[in-house]
Amino acid sequence: MVEVNIRKGEFGRIVVSFPYDPSVVTKIKAIEGRRWHPVEKHWSFTKLNGMLEKILKVFGDEEIYLDPALKSSTPKAKDTPSPLGGGPG
Repeated sequence: MVEVNIRKGEFGRIVVSFPYDPSVVTKIKAIEGRRWHPVEKHWSFTKLNGMLEKILKVFGDEEIYLDPALKSSTPKAKDTPSPLGGGPG
C-alpha cells in the first residue's frame, strides 16, 4: 500500500503525489484531465466536476492523506481516513 498525498495546489488545482509505484501510476492515468509535472514530481487536476471525489474513488484502497483545505469543500471527503490521525493499532 502506498501513501497518496492529496492537497490544494495553485490556481485552484488539486495536487496528487506519492512514492513511485507502477500500479498507482496506472490508477492515476485512469483519471481524465490529469497533468504530470516532472520537475515537481506530482500530478494535478482541475477542481471541477467532482474531480476530488473521482480521485478519492480511484485511490480508495490506498492510504490517503487529504489536505484539510480540501475536506471542507467536499462532503464525502470528510470521512476519508488520514494516516496522520490516531487510529486503532
